[in-house]
Amino acid sequence: EKVEAKAEMEAKVDTFKQQILICSCCNGNTLQELVGNDRNEGGRGKQILAKLQEMVETECNADFVCPESVTGCDANIEKPERPIGTWWGMSEEEKVEAKAEMEAKVDTFKQQILICSCCNGNTLQELVGNDRNGEGGRGKQILSKLQEMVETECNADFVCPESVTGCDANIEKPERPIGTWW
Repeated sequence: EKVEAKAEMEAKVDTFKQQILICSCCNGNTLQELVGNDRNEGGRGKQILAKLQEMVETECNADFVCPESVTGCDANIEKPERPIGTWWGMSEEEKVEAKAEMEAKVDTFKQQILICSCCNGNTLQELVGNDRNGEGGRGKQILSKLQEMVETECNADFVCPESVTGCDANIEKPERPIGTWW
């Protein structure tokens, strides 16, 4: 289900990009004409606009093949929307439920990290692998918080279960559910 949603979104983005290229390269439209002002305020919108501009500058050359008929360039090209059910489209009850579900997954993940570290002697590197150990950003912050949690919680008061399992491979991080605020 998640793979299908991702593939569908990627196809929509590819169609969007192709339409931008056709209208820019073949019809002479500017990005401003094609996407309007909604991406020019800063943050992620400005980053997207810069990437689109770079794409147009790179791709609009003698090798670009224009279709015989160019259509759909007379109004703002509609950007692909995230799947229905985003945070903003959810009722308060659905938001509470989604947040509780994610918090439960995170709690289970943290508990497994503690059990494997405190009771089985695994390192965080063994447990979460390299996907959170980049040059910075959110992954490094998460790894730092997990390390702090292990250092704080792994003491004489921590009660290990009789049987420790699930520590022999990377512990799968909780996935953000499709259609929530992430």
